[in-house]
Amino acid sequence: MLATQLQAELAVVVLASIFVIGKWFHISDESRSRRWITSSAGASVAYIWLHVLPELSEAQHTFTRLTQGARLPMPEFRIYMSGLLGFVVFFGLERMTWFSRVNPTGQGAEARRDDFVYRLNLAGFLAYAALVSYLMVRDAKYGALSLLLYLIAMGLHFVVVDHSLREQHGAAYDRRGRWLLALMVLLGGFSAKVAVLPEQTVLTLLGLIAGGVISNNTLMELSRQKDGSFFYFFAGAMGYALLLALI
Repeated sequence: MLATQLQAELAVVVLASIFVIGKWFHISDESRSRRWITSSAGASVAYIWLHVLPELSEAQHTFTRLTQGARLPMPEFRIYMSGLLGFVVFFGLERMTWFSRVNPTGQGAEARRDDFVYRLNLAGFLAYAALVSYLMVRDAKYGALSLLLYLIAMGLHFVVVDHSLREQHGAAYDRRGRWLLALMVLLGGFSAKVAVLPEQTVLTLLGLIAGGVISNNTLMELSRQKDGSFFYFFAGAMGYALLLALI
């Protein structure tokens, strides 16, 4: 059964609300909070590997067929290249943030640099949040169950993103950043009803999102600086994989 329009709109609101109320998800016990966040990262990565990546091969074949005769450069690798691009872009944003924090400069210069890094990092995630929401509504045609699985996986992923941005940028993110992200989720989701992109563009965006999710979750929660726990990442990944297998 196809997901109804109301279900898709409700899913968009739920996804946006994660950034609005995300600060209340955090548990006062830092170790327990970290376990919860790391498990969420594992679950959303499992969704990408078991649900999205198998679709990328089919998406690549579809893209090649749709663009046949268009003389695009390397169309047979376009979807995989977009996934690689998503991974590399968010690796760069995360690396830039980390470098800014561990290499302080003079007080005035440091403040300007940190502000620039924050704005650039936030801009990347604003576009990312809108794309995730757009694809969720656009793919609601595949049914309510598919919509629910996407909402759970991306909702957990946004919990990780919200936690990491708050940890990195503190009050600046709490004051405006989280509200802008929530707004972009709403705009991305509701624009899917009026802005119908070509199929080949949507397939390319799917690759970008897959690369971004893998990059964000692994870099944000498994790096040494974040003290991410492999055990809880593994538990989250295997738990969500089991859910997908049972469904």
